[in-house]
Amino acid sequence: FVQDGLEDVRIAGLMVQGGEAGTNALIKWGTRKSGSAENAGFLYDIFCRIGGDRDASMPEVRTNKMILINSSNVVGDNLWLWRADHEMPKNDGVRDSRNKVFNALEVNGDNVIMYGLFAEHTLHDLTVWNGENGKTFFYQCELP
Repeated sequence: FVQDGLEDVRIAGLMVQGGEAGTNALIKWGTRKSGSAENAGFLYDIFCRIGGDRDASMPEVRTNKMILINSSNVVGDNLWLWRADHEMPKNDGVRDSRNKVFNALEVNGDNVIMYGLFAEHTLHDLTVWNGENGKTFFYQCELP
């Protein structure tokens, strides 16, 4: 969780996986529109995964959203937000009732920019973008 009022924050090279207890968001950036363009926050090389590392006999993992950005002036570069469409060890397909995640990314802040956003297999909208003046350069998605 990145608190409101923090500027020039950098998060890089992170892999985050949903747990059995579930959560509202794996990564949450702020609670309101705050943050300056001069000291923007950055997310680099982030991989969020819901399932895929376990077989169907193990408990499922879940979250509501993989990343929730409420602050303004946040930049993301190379974010892969993946709900498993197969599981180990046989590469079996995953049904919609398993490894629940509703949205890969929700953006509520203004002036948010994404470079290389990959959103895959969520059960509702892949990306929810409520903020103003945002930009995305290269968006790849796969439906469930």
